[in-house]
Amino acid sequence: ANIMKLSDGMFLRIAREIAEEFPSIETEDVIVDALCMKLVTNPERFDVLLTGNLFGDIVGDLCAGLVGGEGNCPSINLGAGVVVYGTPHGDRPGMPASPITLLHAARVMLRADGQGAAADRLRAALLATLADGVRTPDLGGTASAASFGAAMERRLTADR
Repeated sequence: ANIMKLSDGMFLRIAREIAEEFPSIETEDVIVDALCMKLVTNPERFDVLLTGNLFGDIVGDLCAGLVGGEGNCPSINLGAGVVVYGTPHGDRPGMPASPITLLHAARVMLRADGQGAAADRLRAALLATLADGVRTPDLGGTASAASFGAAMERRLTADR
């Protein structure tokens, strides 16, 4: 709120008001450039980040870079009685969409739905497929979405 005093100031004021209703949850105000440095040097310090759209896009891209790219980051949007699991926007130009992001989102959705065993199987198959060297272009490989999916299917059926 040091630059965009009205919009970010209102966002910060409302966030502080709501935080007062939950005193057991530790909160901290951080300016976005300082947050980026803290995320790079000590990412485990944060459990949840609350930002507006502009800074959320910047911080989200930074965090995706910390874990190997957007292909490793599912998108989860929460609304009143609705949860949407999917892939984040903003694929790199010239880079085909990766199925890995959607598989991560499916894993999170399964766990949220109480299907922990299925989520664990999906995660194990995903890690095994990557360990086999099957990687999509966003992770430095050459596998197409179809060939990655076929490798995942082989792993999932082998585990039955």
